[in-house]
Amino acid sequence: MKIQEFSKLCGVSARSLRHYEKSGLLAPARTAAGYRDYDRSQVAVVRQIQWLLRARLSVKKIQYILPCTLQETKILMCQDLKGLFEHEVARLEEEINALQQSRRLLQRTLKNSVVVE
Repeated sequence: MKIQEFSKLCGVSARSLRHYEKSGLLAPARTAAGYRDYDRSQVAVVRQIQWLLRARLSVKKIQYILPCTLQETKILMCQDLKGLFEHEVARLEEEINALQQSRRLLQRTLKNSVVVE
């Protein structure tokens, strides 16, 4: 299917799809006329990319991680990749803790506030 149809199916912009392709994260086939030709199976790839981006991973890290995350069998992981995953988990834990602390502070402030009208 062409890029506009595929972008609607995935819920991402055509611009994002072109960026993923340019970054080597997505590889649509090409028609004889040179148009991108996406397969429905690539929806899972786009969803995985989106999920990893929401996890605040860089495109460079996603390039490294994506082939492993799409496997349906056990992942054979080299030490470098294991270290990268452990580092990202630790970074996310720190970020989660900071956000939870901010939320507690804001909730406490709201609880102890009086609205002046």
